[in-house]
Amino acid sequence: MTKFFTLLPLAFALPLSACPQDFAQLTEALSRDLHHYLNRSYTQLGKGLQAQAVSFPELSPLPIQEADPTVKQLFLTVNHRRSGELRVEPQTYWLFLVQTPKGWRLAMAFTRIAAAPPMDVSDGALAAAVRTWLRDNCYEY
Repeated sequence: MTKFFTLLPLAFALPLSACPQDFAQLTEALSRDLHHYLNRSYTQLGKGLQAQAVSFPELSPLPIQEADPTVKQLFLTVNHRRSGELRVEPQTYWLFLVQTPKGWRLAMAFTRIAAAPPMDVSDGALAAAVRTWLRDNCYEY
């Protein structure tokens, strides 16, 4: 069963100096705030969607040939609702993050719909929201 964070205001975002170096803590903080950032991305892109909740992160990596040990895998489920509709639809995302000397960065993002192969959404709304959150919370300029 998927667990979801309760909706919290942006005031709970981590200050840059408190960005967790531990990947599990980082992903929990990201999951807690991500729906706010995702809703902002949806608005900027003119999408008729609203993120209702984000699941607790799943950190068990899938085996990948020639995997770089510095790249960390993260799975999240986002519950979306189309504007004007009551039905909530879950969408799962597979994110790849890497820690650089200046902070954490999103390397790639994928999603999968039904039995279709994974789709690269590295330039999509969720990736933009993750990058913005990382910039605001975990990246030194």
